[in-house]
Amino acid sequence: MPEQPLIKTYEQSNTISHTIGKTLLVVEDDESIGETIIQVIDNETDYHATLAIDARQALEVIKHLKPDAILLDYQLPYINGIQLYDQLHALEDYKYIPVILMSANLPYKEVRQRQMITLKKPFELDELVEIVHHCLEG
Repeated sequence: MPEQPLIKTYEQSNTISHTIGKTLLVVEDDESIGETIIQVIDNETDYHATLAIDARQALEVIKHLKPDAILLDYQLPYINGIQLYDQLHALEDYKYIPVILMSANLPYKEVRQRQMITLKKPFELDELVEIVHHCLEG
């Protein structure tokens, strides 16, 4: 049986999300980390995960597929995760989407100002699953 690609395109994720419930958008520029996160979420939870490798791609995906939560890397090309968070939360349709900010170097002052959920890299996969579940299920 041919191996399925780990990175799902918007077209694949749009079809899948209608059949499995809640969707997590993972915004991570390191594709190997992003692929691992996608695989863990898809294999270990009932959620579906979609990967965007930068803020621009994330904004495009969000236009077509409103995720239930976003796992957002802080250090991204073009704009950082805090800037993307601010852009999304300035828009009425996206301001209530929960965001988990992840980084090895979290900007604690900015995180506290925004009362963001954080995940410090490196993290255990169980910790990832637990925080995503908490974010999606309240």
